[in-house]
Amino acid sequence: MHRSMDHYRVWRALRPLSFLLLATSLVSGCGGMSQLPPKDQGRTGPLTMAEERLSAPGQPAKAPTNPAARGMETTATTAIPGGYPSSPLGIAWTFVSIPGLDSPIPGPPSQPGFVLSKQGGRMVGTTSCNPMSSVYTLDLVGGALKFTLLTNGNAMCPEEQANTENAVVDALIATDGFRMSEGHLALLSKGAVVATLTGSASPPQ
Repeated sequence: MHRSMDHYRVWRALRPLSFLLLATSLVSGCGGMSQLPPKDQGRTGPLTMAEERLSAPGQPAKAPTNPAARGMETTATTAIPGGYPSSPLGIAWTFVSIPGLDSPIPGPPSQPGFVLSKQGGRMVGTTSCNPMSSVYTLDLVGGALKFTLLTNGNAMCPEEQANTENAVVDALIATDGFRMSEGHLALLSKGAVVATLTGSASPPQ
């Protein structure tokens, strides 16, 4: 019995990292998650936390498709002087700070993060405890970034990870723009920073 519980704890601890590794390999291999339909089509089960917030009064209405994301497809992430990327696409981004989050952001292997696919307009990642995905629209010139059809898993989380998950979901829902500087990605809402992430060309080990 003790051995089974130990195996379960190890599995729960490694699951977010495994998902981010899988997400990054899918994004860099064959156009990311573009072939996957939105998770809420044909669903009859309860809404996840992210879906409930998006359906709440005052939140953006859901759309069945996101054709605007197609217009921002690119096949490569270019670099600016200093070796930093000029586009947030195809990078393994991990959250390092979220204003208003009282508890520390968990480190690896439970550190939350995501990857924006280079093609197909899909975001896949982890909230720290649960996998998450969404459609995104991106305007590299205007600095606009928006996440829609955001869904996340509904597994129970320890308190610290649950607090982080709430903050991650809130930040993504609020995001309407971005700013990049020296390997960092700032998610913006009406010009204010709602989250800061650091990027890596390959998933964290």
